[in-house]
Amino acid sequence: MKPFRVLYGGALVLASACGGQIEGTGPGSDGGGNASDAGAAGNDSAVSTEASMQESAPASQGFTQLYFMACVSQLTDGTIATPTLFTATATFTPSASGSGGSLDFSDAVLQYSATSLSQTVAATLSETNVPVAADRTAVINYGPTTIPPAGNPLQNGEVQFSALTLTFHIGPGTDLCANVTGAYSAPVSETIDTPGQNVCIFVPMANMTNPLPTLTQPQVHCP
Repeated sequence: MKPFRVLYGGALVLASACGGQIEGTGPGSDGGGNASDAGAAGNDSAVSTEASMQESAPASQGFTQLYFMACVSQLTDGTIATPTLFTATATFTPSASGSGGSLDFSDAVLQYSATSLSQTVAATLSETNVPVAADRTAVINYGPTTIPPAGNPLQNGEVQFSALTLTFHIGPGTDLCANVTGAYSAPVSETIDTPGQNVCIFVPMANMTNPLPTLTQPQVHCP
């Protein structure tokens, strides 16, 4: 099997998941859909710590940050109830002039029911020295891309893309998001082109083992 490239989810076959850390269903929920109070309390603590880390980095400075990455799709109207999940790390290095710079980015798809960033189901893939424009955008183009079955919440095989492009917006601080374009090749054949519904959001994390935070629909935007 070929190595998995950076993977974008939210295809028609992807269900609401993230181990109960996403609004809706999964392990760690009360049986009806919402994450348990105990899990939420732990998440609040982790998010508070991570938010402090994020706010401490001025927009003009570089950073290296670990993220919980979640991508939504036009096939499910961009709802956060149906994301595909990743662990990701980004390093932004500003240029000497302070205008633009470079981005190193790596990610790996998570198990559909993941409760921490440690539960990957594919190899980590990396891109280095990606040019960052003066407006703090960076573009990574990927070829044919596959989400493995273990990363598919409905457990009905692979999700395949014939093309995939992520356009990142960096800052302020360690803020990061990406708009997604390209095309599905399975289980449907469709161009990925609906504005606002094909988005990857990034939540800063302190480590690989903290509980994944609950995501909400207002977080789905880029920038």
